Amino acid sequence: IDRIILGHRPNLNDDIDLSGKVSWVGTSSMEINMTANSSWTTEPWLSALFSFVALDKNTGKPAALNRLIPETDEEKVRFGLGEERNQTRKRQRQEKSKARIQKRRKGVQGEHDHADDDEEVSLETAAQLLFNEARPFLDLPALAPRNIIRLSDTVTENAMIMQPQQRNTAGRIFGGFLVRRAYELAYASAYMFGGHVPRFRELDEVVFKKPVDVGDLVRFRAFVLYTSTHMHDLPTAHIQVDAFVTKPENMSSTLSNTFN
Repeated sequence: IDRIILGHRPNLNDDIDLSGKVSWVGTSSMEINMTANSSWTTEPWLSALFSFVALDKNTGKPAALNRLIPETDEEKVRFGLGEERNQTRKRQRQEKSKARIQKRRKGVQGEHDHADDDEEVSLETAAQLLFNEARPFLDLPALAPRNIIRLSDTVTENAMIMQPQQRNTAGRIFGGFLVRRAYELAYASAYMFGGHVPRFRELDEVVFKKPVDVGDLVRFRAFVLYTSTHMHDLPTAHIQVDAFVTKPENMSSTLSNTFN
């Protein structure tokens, strides 16, 4: 799942039109654009972008897809955007270790305290800067301001056994079921963190790293990853949920999914 965006809340009394179409096709992967709108308007209240990879059922390796030929101007634009996203994903995989982000604050004490706000730093450096900034509050929690809380104190967890009715046509656990469970835990986490009923805004990239089978014990772990008061019109909390396939008899716990 690349992204799901909720434009506004739908009216539960409306009939809903759900439509989807293939917007881009590569060698073995494709993108599907989905929209949901009330029957009396063409303006969608929900839009989503899904990425799929075709796999050979015998070998499990990527399989070739039929070509997609865009004809209208809108189709050509969507196809071009899909190709750009595909190239971006490839670059990100190749340059993950070299990823750089904008340094968020100026004047943080440390090796890079001379840097300006717009200087790019590595992810490792940015993480170290944030840790250096938070270290006094970790060592002296009683002196921390009331509006500061440790990330570890926002963790919420649950666990469940995967049942046969949740499997897909391939015999694995349906990804949509995992997304729903992750969303429910993220919603509860945001509710407890903010103290008010939260409003869902969007679901960012969802990574399915490992398949989940019937009978697996899956632990969902949610935590507040980032907060902001200026990104949107209301205060925003970014919740991340990790799903782990846990096998106590083998003393193993494997990360299978990440939801943002």
